[in-house]
Amino acid sequence: MAWTKLKTSGVVAAVLVLGTIAFLLGTTLTQAPGRLRDGTRVGLEKVSFGTAYSPPKSWLASLLGHLPANWLSRIKWNPGSGPTGTADREICAFWLKFSSPAAAAQSISYALADETGFEAPMIFTGFYGPYQPAGFGTNHFGLARGAATFPRRSKTILLRLYQQDDGGHRVRVAEFRIKNLGFKDSPSWKPQPLPVDQHTNGLVLTLVSAEVGTTPPGPVLAPYDRQAGEWSEFRFRVSEQGQPAAGWTIKEMWIPDTAGKSYRISAQDNGAFNGQFSRIEGDEIICVHRWESWTDEPAWKLRVHFEHPAKPGCWVEYLVRPEFLTSTAANRPRRKTPARFGRKHRGQVAGATLCERFWSRRRGSLTCPTERGT
Repeated sequence: MAWTKLKTSGVVAAVLVLGTIAFLLGTTLTQAPGRLRDGTRVGLEKVSFGTAYSPPKSWLASLLGHLPANWLSRIKWNPGSGPTGTADREICAFWLKFSSPAAAAQSISYALADETGFEAPMIFTGFYGPYQPAGFGTNHFGLARGAATFPRRSKTILLRLYQQDDGGHRVRVAEFRIKNLGFKDSPSWKPQPLPVDQHTNGLVLTLVSAEVGTTPPGPVLAPYDRQAGEWSEFRFRVSEQGQPAAGWTIKEMWIPDTAGKSYRISAQDNGAFNGQFSRIEGDEIICVHRWESWTDEPAWKLRVHFEHPAKPGCWVEYLVRPEFLTSTAANRPRRKTPARFGRKHRGQVAGATLCERFWSRRRGSLTCPTERGT
């Protein structure tokens, strides 16, 4: 009897020792963890790509599964849990482990950067919510974030987490360098030089300029100051019979690319400038919004919705590569003189007109809400 108890204790001790080693090997982060402003540590447990997603699995769970339940209760082992499911498109899923449940109540914004360091706000797609990481005790807490929009032509992705300091400034609290599992070298579009005129219903709709890395037209207010990414500025003119046509405005744009990314920008999201998407300056319509892509595409399509209070609206499609005014190494915009009518035009574009009746459809809803990385 004594020998049996001794043997059992030896097996249990061996399992615990080997399991602890496996746990340390399996959970040791390949990158230094970040630290939130309250001291909470954050590490990246898992990254996956595809339509299916599932929580991280601990190596130690399979080993400790041989122990009796009362032993597991004594050592306060938590095997972890989380949702498993599928999204309606391919996504990158990021599983972040925090050292304290206090992270659940903190404001954290997320951004994705390409291999040059140029970043854009993370647009959540697929599962968005908490999970329970495996570990000893109950202090660990996990958050899962998915994104269908990421720099697909970049072999490396940087996941960045931000918080605001006491002065309201965005502070980077974590950065994780990740191999891009969704890397894709897609066919590219060829843009043409600006400006370009499009004609429809007797109107001439001109894209005058397209720039990324501009300075916003004024102080950025909350919650719009929590958003990551550079500011983009697109300038348009509408004319009829050679004269400026008054009353036209732009409420939204769709921006797809050849890599399969597509997103809508408008005044309805946190990427807008203080809740405003367009304004009139002279005879130009100026659209200002956070740039929600990167620098990796040769060109993007702009599908622009022109509206008028007394006339039928229309969709106009351009093919454009904006001029990037930003130093990607520092990811900070240079000072730039505000654009004026008649200036030298920058950027590249080509396009085609789409009548409004052919563009009544919208992007299909996802299995989980899509939102910006705030």
